[in-house]
Amino acid sequence: MAIRLLARSIENQRGVACTAITREDLFCDQIQDDLVLINVLDFSSAEIERLLGRIQEKMPMCRVILVNADRGDNIFFLLNWPVVKGVIYQQDNDTLISKAIDVVCKGRSWFPRNYMDYLVRHRKTPTRCGHVFESLTSRERQMLDHVVRGIAITKLPMPFA
Repeated sequence: MAIRLLARSIENQRGVACTAITREDLFCDQIQDDLVLINVLDFSSAEIERLLGRIQEKMPMCRVILVNADRGDNIFFLLNWPVVKGVIYQQDNDTLISKAIDVVCKGRSWFPRNYMDYLVRHRKTPTRCGHVFESLTSRERQMLDHVVRGIAITKLPMPFA
């Protein structure tokens, strides 16, 4: 009940369309709002992942805040979902909750420091793919360059055979 009141408050005070998802909404496919609050107390980890998968598939630009997380919970794996933009703990006070919601509503992310540390430690190192570029013909390199710059390939002059 409290999470639904929070969603209504966000809509009224911030003008952001917001949905609160609780146990009753687990199989609901009617999510159409910009911001979704998921009460993590209502779901198992597997259920949250299924729910996030559905949201990611149907609304990849949606912003999700995981609400009522416990500081002892190990939900770091949920950060792998790009739609997850924030985590609010059960223990957070009203001021901190309001700040988190403001930050996410403005298009940024709100994660506790330990989550940010996790993201920094587990980010992937970019791989070098120069060897692939070097194996291309000059024509393939020219076409790739035009693709990267957004030039239609159909307009490229064809070399004489």
